[in-house]
Amino acid sequence: MFVGLKNGYTPFYRELMIEAIKATYKGQLEESIEDIPKQCCPDGKETSLQPSNEKDRKLAAIRLLTILGHDLHSKGGEHDSLRKLAHEALNRHPKEYVSLVAVSKEACHRCDGIKYQVTDGCEGCVARPCIFNCPTQAISRVDGKAFIDKSKCINCGTCAKVCPYNAIQKKTIPCIDACPVDAISKDADGASVIDFDKCIYCGKCMLSCPFGAILMPSQVISVTHKLTEGKRPVIAMLAPAVMGMYDGTVKQLGQALKQLGFSDVVEVAAGADVTSLMEAEEWIEHIVIQKDPLMTTSCCPAFYHAVHKHAPKLSKFVSHSGSPMHYTAEIVRRNHPDCYTVFIGPCVAKRAEGLRRPNVDYVLTAEELLCMIQAKGIEMKKLPDEDASTSRLGSREGVYYCVKEGVAQAVLASVPRSLERLKQNDGRHIDHLVTHISQLDSAKLEEGTMTSEPPTPDGATHEKAAVPDGITTAAVKPVFISPLDKKGVKMLQAYGEKPEKAPGNLIECMVCDGGCINGPGGIVRAQMGKAKIEMIKKNRTEYKDIEDVETI
Repeated sequence: MFVGLKNGYTPFYRELMIEAIKATYKGQLEESIEDIPKQCCPDGKETSLQPSNEKDRKLAAIRLLTILGHDLHSKGGEHDSLRKLAHEALNRHPKEYVSLVAVSKEACHRCDGIKYQVTDGCEGCVARPCIFNCPTQAISRVDGKAFIDKSKCINCGTCAKVCPYNAIQKKTIPCIDACPVDAISKDADGASVIDFDKCIYCGKCMLSCPFGAILMPSQVISVTHKLTEGKRPVIAMLAPAVMGMYDGTVKQLGQALKQLGFSDVVEVAAGADVTSLMEAEEWIEHIVIQKDPLMTTSCCPAFYHAVHKHAPKLSKFVSHSGSPMHYTAEIVRRNHPDCYTVFIGPCVAKRAEGLRRPNVDYVLTAEELLCMIQAKGIEMKKLPDEDASTSRLGSREGVYYCVKEGVAQAVLASVPRSLERLKQNDGRHIDHLVTHISQLDSAKLEEGTMTSEPPTPDGATHEKAAVPDGITTAAVKPVFISPLDKKGVKMLQAYGEKPEKAPGNLIECMVCDGGCINGPGGIVRAQMGKAKIEMIKKNRTEYKDIEDVETI
């Protein structure tokens, strides 16, 4: 459930993951995986999750299936032995992973449909506005209290709005209520099902389910196995948000990653600096030169899916610049061609994006990294407060990418440098960090992997675009949307239909409330994480003072 909040399900799920990670580090995963459900749900232990130990163990096995990286859609309710699944997990190619979130029918509570109900707060008032305002006469007075006839109720909510005591409440289905794009419905048995033609992989349904019934395959076992193999270097790419989620300093977090077996640690905030440069150049081209009405940022993968599936007319305004993860992985792979790259952040939508990025091998959440640290018994605060990274740090603005308004601020800061680059390059946006567009499919273009135009071949000439003088950051008028809820989706649709009606010319949309710092794979409350990010960025170099933002 909710990011950073304690609940009864989280420790049980983490215990399963920690035990699986321990076994992988010891090289004993296949031999011990079958024993983990019983180990975590021993005989005689009072269960708090299910009516019996047997049911607990069955659901533990299903959750272990996803911890091993298997998706419930392909495995279904009946699956192979955990030992066989563990063997498959240890031998899986990174791009064989499937990122689909799924509902476990065994764990789904089959919550009642949305309805309104009268609580004990009803005072049986004389005015009885609930009765007189109900359009279907579904409410009557029984034993001095309001009573709703479910056969007549149409769930309009009028009674709840007019009750002076707030005694009539709407009972929702958490996963359906949380989904911003109405991708979840009920099947004939009352279990929740996900429509992947609508799903944007935001993870809000996973957070909202109080029964832990919505699961996404993990890559934590695959990463742990690669760390223990030692055949190729494994490089961690830390998203800005996770740097503020653990006990200890950023340097101590880097030391912990080294103890886990990572050969190097790279800040994705440095890749964010590249994204800022590219998006600022695009903004100048589209808004200033081509006079387009608006442009949107391109960092949030759930936002991509929301636009292309639910507000397609806005698609042409989405920046084609790569995400910070994309640029970080590309530069890391260029420097270390034989390495495995592992993005670590609080975002589950990055799993789907990672599959489309040729230079991203694995994606872990902050929670999965925490389980790895605990499995190894690492006490972060006792580690040396010394740099573990060999690459440059991200700028002040790059570190703040994970907070609402952070991306737009970074684009603003990069406008002067981007303007100068455009003038030096004859007014053409040249992104030398990407591959020729003809080598890609349309899905990758939609995901923001590539620029909208191929780079100019060596020796080719083109007409010089007019780059006007006098452009200042004041010309950038940002619009912020976070979180992306049902209302926010309607705003995107409206901007797509009538872009000239948008209240600004640079739309920053972060699906998670307040930014990536509140992502579904996080481990602290957003306020705590943001406060630590504020402290970290104070000691970073400002974007304008970084000599070469395109290197890490």
